[in-house]
Formats: sequence, structure tokens, C-alpha cells
Amino acid sequence: MNEDISVVDAAQLTAWAYGRTASADEADRAHRAALELARRAEHASSGATAQASGATRTAPLHTTPRHAASEPSDAEHSGIEHSGTEPFEDEDEPEAGIGFRGRVAIGAGVAVLLVGAVIASQALLAPRPSTASSLAIFDRAETADERALIGLFERAGERVSLGPRELGDVGFGTIVAYRSIVNSSGVQEPTLDLVCVAVAEFTQRTQNTTISNPTCVARAMFEQRGLTTTLYGIGGQYDVEWGPQGSAELDVLISESQRLVMEPGYLAIFFDRPASELDQRYIAEQLLFDSAGLTVNEFRTLMPVQTFFEANPVETIDVGPDTEWLTVYTGAAVGSTTSMACLAIVVEGEQLENQCRPTDEMASQALTLEFTRENRTIRATWSSQGEVSAFTSDPG
Repeated sequence: MNEDISVVDAAQLTAWAYGRTASADEADRAHRAALELARRAEHASSGATAQASGATRTAPLHTTPRHAASEPSDAEHSGIEHSGTEPFEDEDEPEAGIGFRGRVAIGAGVAVLLVGAVIASQALLAPRPSTASSLAIFDRAETADERALIGLFERAGERVSLGPRELGDVGFGTIVAYRSIVNSSGVQEPTLDLVCVAVAEFTQRTQNTTISNPTCVARAMFEQRGLTTTLYGIGGQYDVEWGPQGSAELDVLISESQRLVMEPGYLAIFFDRPASELDQRYIAEQLLFDSAGLTVNEFRTLMPVQTFFEANPVETIDVGPDTEWLTVYTGAAVGSTTSMACLAIVVEGEQLENQCRPTDEMASQALTLEFTRENRTIRATWSSQGEVSAFTSDPG
């Protein structure tokens, strides 16, 4: 730049020294403006000292100018389209800290107050913008967890040239980044150079990790504007803001149905076991209302009680209308807001034995039902993870 800093007024110098810088030229101008302000402050201090000999004077407080990372240029940059890529939107610089819906922002802004004209002139030297690229994350060694994800990307049909690397955990997902590079034969520059993000989610019910919604932008575009997108996974809607410099900013929105899929808890029995025609009858016709006094929401018949006394139950048990069933169900009394979870023995729409507990307590304690048939005691347990087990004790 060719501005003559010495003839610029103080207001403009302050704006240049403390404002945002979007290029190396602007950073240089900010540096020179800060030096000029310091020179003028020192000159004014010297003049005041000459006029008031023997007087004690403290230089004014100064704040070290804080310059943000270089902002995107207004020039258009051609990108390589890839499935799931979201459009970019210019936004204000996010504030550091934790905000609405678990937003995680990593950053720092330090303001240093300096007293004294000599050290003030050094403090006002404007720092040049950081040139550290976010892509430096691929320079570090991979972790065991990151290495284990490579096979999942391959099965999803994604080309991973560098990575994946974890950007952060939020909700039920881990946001990961990777590079996808293709070099054509005889061409020095890559014909395809993409920066990509995706979400990896571990589902407790299936005990599987899945890769969802890979989204990419051209590296040239990433280096100018970063990557801003929303990833749609099994367990949430993940917002990702990853700039050319610095760490990624992550956010998640989880619906109640998504939470149940990812952490079904005691309700896993209803997800894992499809309702039979008999189960549907108990719900549709409310067959237990007279004997249990509850309106049933979910209901599953698990096994005939006679199963516990037969060597080959599949071959010998004849299921009929008078069959006693070990069952699980949820429901509530009419007019009550307390939902109950129950283990019960039922036959022909009538409840014979049962144990119930408020569903709010099922996450911390298993539900157990003991009953006796043919001089044997059967102990059935409904765990907080949704598993139902039963054991028979020999007659004593």
C-alpha cells in the first residue's frame, strides 16, 4: 500500500490499527498505523513533560489490537460438486464459548493492558494474521479409533486419501474429516482434491458404527471459505462450521425419537421384537384393562410359561387360547400422568401375576417378577438395557 501514514488523522489510524484485516496488505497497513499511533503518543508525552517539569505522568492505557483470521475474498471460486455439499453463507465471527443446544466453539481472544509509553509502543505492533491451516489436522498420526473407521468409509464407497481425523464429539456422533484426492496419469496437479466431513455414530441397540452423510468441497474453496454444512445422521442433525484456520464449531439437534433409537434403554425390547397379532390385540382392544386397571401403550408376549418345564419347548408346546404368557408392557392408569412398566403373566386377556415400576425408575434399576408353577420358582428380569431373562429353580 502507498498511504502516507504520517499525514493520516488519528481516527483513521485507529480504525486501521484495530480493525479487521482481510489480506497481507491490510495487515501491513495495520502494523504501520499502530507504529504511527505509538510514535504520536510518545511525542505528545515528551511535549507534556517539557511543559510541566517535575510533574508525574502516567501514559494512557492501550489494548493490543486483535485481528481475526483472514476473511473470504468476495471473488467467486469454482468448486467441485459432491453429493451433500451445502451452500456457503457469510456469517459474523462466532463467539467463543458454549451456546444454544450444546454449541462448542473453540477460540481465544486476549486483551492485554499495558502501562507506560515505552512498552505501549511495543504492544501496539499489530500481529500478522495466522497462516496455520485447519488442514494441518491431517499432519498428525492417526489414532486407533480413526484407523478403525477407514473400513467403514470404504464400505460406504468413499475414497479416503488422508484421514479420517476426528473434529469433535457432539451428541451421539463423532464428526470426522478426510481428504479425497485423485491424480490423473501424467497430470502434475490433482484432478480432484476434496475436503470432506461426515458423522460416525455408534448405535447401542445394534452395536454398530455407521458413517452418515459425507459432504465435500473443493480444497481451493475450503482454503478461502472453509466448510459449513448440516449432516443428517441416525441420532441427530449435526451443524458443522470449519474455517480455513482454527478448530471446528459443532452443534447438534436431537429429536426424542432419535434419542430412543440411539439409547432405547428398557424400551429396547419393543424395538427389537416386532409386535405379533396377539400383541396388537392386547393394545387395540385393551384386553388387560379390567384385570390390570391400566391403559396399555406397548405390549409384547415373550414366551409361554410352559417353556420353562419342557426339554424341547419348540416341538412340544401347543400354543392355544389358554396358554399362559410371560409378557412386558407399558401403560398408565386412567387420569394418571405416571407411566408404568410391567412384567406380567397373562392368559386370555387376564393378568395373573405382575410387578410394575414407574418408567422413570427403569433406567437405574431392573424389574423382577417371581412366580411359582409345578413346584418350581421362575424369576424373570427386565433390565434397564431392555433385555428380558428368566431362570427356573429346581424344586427344593
